[in-house]
Amino acid sequence: MHKKSLTAAFAALMIGAMAVAPSVAIAAPVAGPGGPGTAGLPGLHNGITDVAGIQVGQVQAIGNGYLTGNTVIYTPDWAVAGADIRGGAPATKEMDLLSPLNSNPGVNAVALNGGSAFGLDANTGMMRWLEEQGKGVNVGAGVVPIVPGASIFDLNRGGTFNARPTADWGYRALVEANGNQIEQGTVGGGTGARSGGLKGGIGTASVTLADGTVVAAIVNINSVGSTVNPLDCSLLGARFELAGEFGGLKTPTAEECNPAAPIAAATESLNTT
Repeated sequence: MHKKSLTAAFAALMIGAMAVAPSVAIAAPVAGPGGPGTAGLPGLHNGITDVAGIQVGQVQAIGNGYLTGNTVIYTPDWAVAGADIRGGAPATKEMDLLSPLNSNPGVNAVALNGGSAFGLDANTGMMRWLEEQGKGVNVGAGVVPIVPGASIFDLNRGGTFNARPTADWGYRALVEANGNQIEQGTVGGGTGARSGGLKGGIGTASVTLADGTVVAAIVNINSVGSTVNPLDCSLLGARFELAGEFGGLKTPTAEECNPAAPIAAATESLNTT
């Protein structure tokens, strides 16, 4: 966008220790900085990093009891942000700052974590990195970084209950943040995500308007509802594909999808996006 905004990122939020050290992987960039594409089509990366000045970093751990991670959207030059928080049990931090009734010069970063409320520890590490860079609200004696964020419920879902992101993970995510193409799926904050009984995860997309403005979103999908049609397991969003962006997406077999599988009542209310 001409003026950076994370409203799309927040609209997507709509929030309804192991003894062995984890093996933490950092998602590697796969291309250079993005930017606008042809009007009516995705930007160069088809992701939120197509918006000038927005960077993304992701850290995750798989194995040794871990299946979780965190994602950070970093705006080095501040960004205007707003939030629409929904659901009965949101795991959020600093979201009140985004109300138009409160003092809010913008945000330095936005966190999309795994680990439920425990995963909000990652925000602390992000703040530590930003403070070292002198990023934040100047309060005289120093700066206070503004890092709102939210976490999905992925506890004990492939990993153990006490295996969740820490402040160090948040710090690492910002160290690695860049404007490159974003790895999607079960990475970062979406590593342990599920959607309607299938794997969920991080997704992002962009579109270029006629005047060159780039509109983009990034989402961490961890929903009770499914993203596929229960009749044939086809992706519900496939009809909105632009320029073959899904790359010849194949519909899973009935055995792979199993749309009739019930969601356990005990976990029905524990999903968040």
